[in-house]
Amino acid sequence: SSGNPNFETDLIVNKEDFFTEGKPYYNVFKLMYDIYSDPTLIEGDPMSSDWEGSKLMLANGEVATMTMGSWAVSQFQQLAKDNGLDPENIGYMPAPFSKDGKQYAQYAADYCMGINKNIADDKKDLGKKYIEWFIAESGFSEAEGGINTLEGSKLPDYLSAFDGCEFFTANAAPDGLTGVFNAIDKDSEVGIWTGDSANFKLQLAEAAFAGKGDAGFKAIADSVNQKWAATRDANAELEAYIKANG
Repeated sequence: SSGNPNFETDLIVNKEDFFTEGKPYYNVFKLMYDIYSDPTLIEGDPMSSDWEGSKLMLANGEVATMTMGSWAVSQFQQLAKDNGLDPENIGYMPAPFSKDGKQYAQYAADYCMGINKNIADDKKDLGKKYIEWFIAESGFSEAEGGINTLEGSKLPDYLSAFDGCEFFTANAAPDGLTGVFNAIDKDSEVGIWTGDSANFKLQLAEAAFAGKGDAGFKAIADSVNQKWAATRDANAELEAYIKANG
């Protein structure tokens, strides 16, 4: 929801709080918290999971919305077909956030293909021809519901809701900051991608289920901000980068 390809770098270099009202992490997790706080919007047992069953529940209308990557669309549509349901019932929409009145969607590459530089030249040419065929003619991307990297390719039909959305991909960290965001995340035990029982995401869910309201959200956000700031400010690589780059 940031629309900023340098979001993670800017967060640590500018020494911003992890949670700031109106900023991406706050927006996403406050929306999650508000949804979890309303029992009319969630399942009766939100702490358990049935992945295969959930796909069928979405296809037949028992579940309205799931937060998923676009890779899941073809799975859901195929399961709908297999169960005599209309695959067109499966839609996909961007996250409900905008920045300065514009909506953004971040994408990332899947597995990459390359050619070994150490092989014979004739095999390099053969490898290049295969990659060109795979991208331009094989139909693999279309069959899997992916975004083809070939310039001028049409977006998959299920991305019609993204019309007018600006796509972007995150930039790599600059020299001197490679791995620093992840190090701060790990050392602070904030854990944006982890799911252990002490993680703030589970704490938010439990507080929401318990009906602790905005005060419950703020208490957890404040704790995360304190841990994040203390670890960030103690990171020598970040301090050296800031000093060298003004």
